[in-house]
Amino acid sequence: MLSRGRHFARFLAPSSVSNRRRKHHARHPYKNLGLTFDLAIDLLFYYEEISMIRYCTLLATAFSFVILGELSLNTAHAGIPLFETANGTVQPSGVLFNDDSWYFHMFEVTAPTQLESVGGVFKNYDSAPATAFGAVVGLSDQFDLPNSNDLSGGDLLGTTLVDIPGSEFNGLEVSGPLSLNLAAGWYGLVFGSGAFGASSGPNINLAMPSFSNDLIPLDFPASLFQPSHPSFPNLVIFQDAEPRLFATAVAGPSTFIGEPVFDVEASPDGAGGFLLEEGEFIINLQQSGFSGIDRRGVLEFDISSIPHDAPIISASILYTVTTFSTDNFGGKPVVRLFGYAGNGTPDTTDADQLSNMIGVSDPIDELGLTTIDIDPAFVESLLGQTDYLGVTMLGSENGHQFGFGTLEASSFWQPATLSIVYGVPEPSTVTLAVLALLSLLAYGRRRKV
Repeated sequence: MLSRGRHFARFLAPSSVSNRRRKHHARHPYKNLGLTFDLAIDLLFYYEEISMIRYCTLLATAFSFVILGELSLNTAHAGIPLFETANGTVQPSGVLFNDDSWYFHMFEVTAPTQLESVGGVFKNYDSAPATAFGAVVGLSDQFDLPNSNDLSGGDLLGTTLVDIPGSEFNGLEVSGPLSLNLAAGWYGLVFGSGAFGASSGPNINLAMPSFSNDLIPLDFPASLFQPSHPSFPNLVIFQDAEPRLFATAVAGPSTFIGEPVFDVEASPDGAGGFLLEEGEFIINLQQSGFSGIDRRGVLEFDISSIPHDAPIISASILYTVTTFSTDNFGGKPVVRLFGYAGNGTPDTTDADQLSNMIGVSDPIDELGLTTIDIDPAFVESLLGQTDYLGVTMLGSENGHQFGFGTLEASSFWQPATLSIVYGVPEPSTVTLAVLALLSLLAYGRRRKV
């Protein structure tokens, strides 16, 4: 088990797997730079062909990274948060990354998720703007690393680009779009330059500052030294740093589940209308033209909690079958459902709302729970028009009976239960305009005067 607060290194070929790591305690940990002090000095003096001016530039940027600590946030990225590694205030520490050293952080997805974007807070110590890449790799578990430091080992899932202005000493939160369908499991997020369309060159001098609140204290962030690194190719150093990385996901579907506000049985009153019977434990549907039987069910569900402009993906009603009849010729009951705009109160006219057939059951041949799918388009048509979905149930045309448990019998049987899966409403034109204005205002105030 690796412990935070110390640096560990492994010297492995790109094809090596993570469980072959060889731990090495680096001397004099200097967390402000994300590297050990000895290692930083080795790196500086390796480039013999670089002029003394370049040495001074590297040293100046390194120490400015420690001293500067203001932050500007651009939080215009959309989607719902998938994870974030840190927040709070910027600290005088962090990690540097460039063409030869990339920054890696793992994260877990607990359910199938559509990734939307990845990002972080970045500094740029060069005067020229730079573009960094963000990459997502698949991991086998929370102790795994990418198959290769240059992400060429077959576990790369996708990349994006983020733009970082030049002379960005305060820190800027930026993100790039990255659409991936992720199964539950562990993944790695990598930021770097020199690959995947990002900026490249000896002047790339980017950093990710640490933050005061580490939201994932048991993670193992690391610097991935590239095969091109002049001194330590393929080295991995685990960092005691808390930069802010984050990812957003496409908001997934939501599910409404609700029992009826009332369920009643309706039967003819002999004068062309219907009588309603409440308080029964079972509603028993039957329709027989020969004997004049026409028992119906009437239910209404409160759907006011569903956003009025939400797209309805699917809808169904679950029933507990308490009784049914069949015959020797294979006849079984088949229930028909009709929808209407309800008002939350039972009325005798509800039993005659037969204009919109919204569902038909399969032939009923066993007791217990059964589900009948209903038309999602009809449910969607009610949103914003009424708070209640009304359902009138007709018995089987072949005269067979179908009985189901009611609200009054909920201690014995599951009452009728409506399930609606709905998506995220599309933002209106006005909402998009407001968001765009806020984004412009936030960008205009990004730098502190």
